[in-house]
Amino acid sequence: MRISRTAYGTNSLKSKKIIDNIVLFFLFIYISNTASICFEQTFSFALIGLFCAFFLLKKRRVDPFFIGIGIYWFFINFLYSNVFNDSWGFNKVLGGLIPLTISYLGFKIIGSSFWHRFEKWVFVLTVISLVFYGMQLLLPSLFESLSPIFGRFIAEFYTEARPTAWYVFVYTYSPIAGLAYVRNSGFMWEPGAFAMICIIAIIYRSIVYGVKIDKYLIIYVIAILTTMSTAGYLALALYLLFYIRNSEGRIKTILFLLFFICAIPFVFQLEFIGEKLNDYLYNSNVYGTTNARLDTIEYDRFTVFRLNLERLLYYPLGYGVYNIKDDFGYNFVGVNGIATFARMWGIAGISCVLIGIYKTLKKMYGGMYFSWLFVWMLLIVFFSNPIERSPLFFFYLMSFCRIQK
Repeated sequence: MRISRTAYGTNSLKSKKIIDNIVLFFLFIYISNTASICFEQTFSFALIGLFCAFFLLKKRRVDPFFIGIGIYWFFINFLYSNVFNDSWGFNKVLGGLIPLTISYLGFKIIGSSFWHRFEKWVFVLTVISLVFYGMQLLLPSLFESLSPIFGRFIAEFYTEARPTAWYVFVYTYSPIAGLAYVRNSGFMWEPGAFAMICIIAIIYRSIVYGVKIDKYLIIYVIAILTTMSTAGYLALALYLLFYIRNSEGRIKTILFLLFFICAIPFVFQLEFIGEKLNDYLYNSNVYGTTNARLDTIEYDRFTVFRLNLERLLYYPLGYGVYNIKDDFGYNFVGVNGIATFARMWGIAGISCVLIGIYKTLKKMYGGMYFSWLFVWMLLIVFFSNPIERSPLFFFYLMSFCRIQK
């Protein structure tokens, strides 16, 4: 009888792990935002259906906060359409809840081990991505020749700007014309997004395993360095200060601090750091640039932040799925995840997310000071990525869930 129970328990545990890995596999496809199927509504609803089946199979319960968010989302969209006499589109409004629903179901299915399992997947995919990146540096013509084979898996609008781009789940080949260096997109849609998910993994490991140099930190730091991402480097600099603050031994602390100070001038001489920040801060084009693919105007991150913040202060309740105009009355596009999310969900929505991020980090770490430091690291990478519709952003709201052990 004991053997039978043991066998039953083992089989049950294996089936749970299989379900969790299936969920993580599809979550990473969706988070990568690169595969063509990610932009098909059929795939999104099929994925929600699959996750709902797993949700019921594991006998999970729906949290009131999730229902409340859904009601709030419909409320702000309905209110905006009436206040500004704009048309009401039920399907469009419902589509805005898809990323939140996917992240919620995935998080609840996996349960309390979610962040542990998530980081393990990030590490494995990062290692594989670094291998592919090294091969790309050595064999660039080979990678370009693979485009006819793997190009069918990447979303079409990526290939419009970069015709030879391709995607195979573990790696995104997306060469940027005109650059003297090769940036690593890893398994994400672009280098900045890859740096972002590595920063998230570093924060998790520092909270759970402490601040130490191990193979995980080394791999993540190497990966971030290969992205040449401005936001990634700035977040990494903050983490270095955190490491210096926590390092044992006065001499060791002084040496790290001197190294950090001496490295600053050299880092800011890099094209994607100094010049890019200078362009953002001093050469921001108030008129924007033309986005040929979307036939509209595109603004830089700081201009997008300003425009969204101004519109939010004018109407704090949130614009939902409805677009806003620039200073000249035209539609526009641009990347700034934090500002765009705040404009969509309103002051109440962005406040809830910031509290969720802080509560999640504080719950894992337990300290207030360094929890805020980690929050700033996340805000830096979220600022530079379009995460307003990514499950990756909504995971931090899950501190309000009941998690089954």
